[in-house]
Amino acid sequence: MRYLGIDYGKRWVGLAIADTRVNVVIPMEAIENKGEEKLLAQLNDIIKGEKIDELVIGMPYSLNSQKSAQTKETLDFARKLTAGVKIPVREEDERLTSQGAAKLAVNGFGKETRMHSNAAALFLETFISRKNL
Repeated sequence: MRYLGIDYGKRWVGLAIADTRVNVVIPMEAIENKGEEKLLAQLNDIIKGEKIDELVIGMPYSLNSQKSAQTKETLDFARKLTAGVKIPVREEDERLTSQGAAKLAVNGFGKETRMHSNAAALFLETFISRKNL
């Protein structure tokens, strides 16, 4: 199975691809969010080009499991994404992945925009690990 992890943001959307056949998760270059219509078109192109089977979108819940304004915005985007693609869209809790991704970026694993894709890779890895239990 091939998965695309999506770390949705108002300005940047982080992406990561996982391929369970070779057991690898790779962060991609983040894409700039230039509006939902353009973003959905870009994601559909990636889905086709990378032969993605499922999408996994990170849900930014607060540490006490409450929904923030960003959570609600991400849920709204996830609904539109589900309506605009022909493959399953899953959700994954992304708490603390931004902190881990920021540490990776600081340690030389990419520029600031790469942080969002590092976060996508971290929660995608968690999703796949949980699924394989």
